[in-house]
Amino acid sequence: MLSAYDDLIENNERRIKILEEMAQNLYREWFVKFRYPGHEKVKLVDSPLGKIPQGWEIRNLESLLIAHIGGGWGKETLDSDYTEPAWVIRGTDIPSARHCQVNNVPRRFHTQSNLRTRRLQAHDIIFEVSGGSKDQPVGRTLLVTPKLLSIFAGESMICASFCKRVCPDVAGYGSELLYLSFLEGYGSGEIEEFQVQSTGISNFKWTEYIAQTLRAVPPESVRTLFREHVAPLFSHIATLGIHSKNLRQTRDLLLPKLISGEVDVSELDIQVPEVA
Repeated sequence: MLSAYDDLIENNERRIKILEEMAQNLYREWFVKFRYPGHEKVKLVDSPLGKIPQGWEIRNLESLLIAHIGGGWGKETLDSDYTEPAWVIRGTDIPSARHCQVNNVPRRFHTQSNLRTRRLQAHDIIFEVSGGSKDQPVGRTLLVTPKLLSIFAGESMICASFCKRVCPDVAGYGSELLYLSFLEGYGSGEIEEFQVQSTGISNFKWTEYIAQTLRAVPPESVRTLFREHVAPLFSHIATLGIHSKNLRQTRDLLLPKLISGEVDVSELDIQVPEVA
């Protein structure tokens, strides 16, 4: 009975990995190799990034953002100044939060002024700027999807002090496109070049990174078509992650009832190997 839950969870995790690889490979094909639909008819021209399709524009990351601000930590308990509750996504929460797994995310209290500018909205991106480790460079990112926000049932969510809330220019570039470009930069080592080590903690030169790092910005028609391809992938990843979360909760509730005998399985046709 329990292995059936584990099998479903494992199947969901495999599907999530495939969907994540599909989104990343699609980004790489279109915006690194420039093999997007109709590319055969577009001439390549010189640019600071090398050959890019004619009609594309070179811009730095800073120009692709509406705003960016550091996160907050708040206080564990309510007081006269720290009156506003909000869940706090830390750098360590980012990998699991990508799949809507947020069981370990702390709920803390914040001032109204801090929360006003730091409250996460759909299509924001969380960018880790401090922390990391020897085998885990700083610079992990999380796309804030509507389904991720829905898990908190309308309560506020912010990122922790060691992260940045990044508000992409959704109309001029796109949140999914910017998020995948961050992932590509993390995998290629681009982000690691802006990492500095200080007393055992890795910090990130965010200001220099967004000012110096360039992106090839395609026409609106290409951006719109790309979003139509990848947005459903991220939505499906969130759905599978929530499904796995519910399966784990059900399994963990069922286990002690099976052990205690509260749930009787004596009448079930369960085949037990002789070795057991």
